Amino acid sequence: MPVIHINKVVWFSPSIGVYTERNVLGYSPQDIHEMLHVAYSHIQDHLLVDACCGECEPFADYAQLSLEEYLKLKERFEKEIAVKEATKGAKREYTKLRRNSFNQQRARLILKMIEDGIPYICTVEGCEISKELTVDHVIPLSKGGSDKVENLQFMCLSHNSSKGDMTVFD
Repeated sequence: MPVIHINKVVWFSPSIGVYTERNVLGYSPQDIHEMLHVAYSHIQDHLLVDACCGECEPFADYAQLSLEEYLKLKERFEKEIAVKEATKGAKREYTKLRRNSFNQQRARLILKMIEDGIPYICTVEGCEISKELTVDHVIPLSKGGSDKVENLQFMCLSHNSSKGDMTVFD
């Protein structure tokens, strides 16, 4: 649980609040007011709250930080989080585009699968559904799977939905 200090006289953390050392009285009232204002303005920063309340990254490994250290780390962590979120968004967007491309080729691929000898029956053992099957990617598109026939199998809608983006049906 990180505790942030300002000049080692004002300390704050979402889990313990704001407190001052006795030697804060050596500062001017204006300086004390400013330090308290800064402490209260950062006490609910989401990364700090996460670290204090749930021992979550990225601040969970820090016990004490100066305000300057905290602000530098916060800026770095927020940039890293923004990059991760942008990457996830891009992956979702391009996976969707790839799925759309696959959907446009679906009829041709189904015929190719049948011509290559893949039986038109759900591949899940014990399931005998052989109507209105879906085409499942053994290695899902979201995990880098291809649209090659070797990576495709027939599944009933129920089993395909249950499988989701797993590589193995459970």
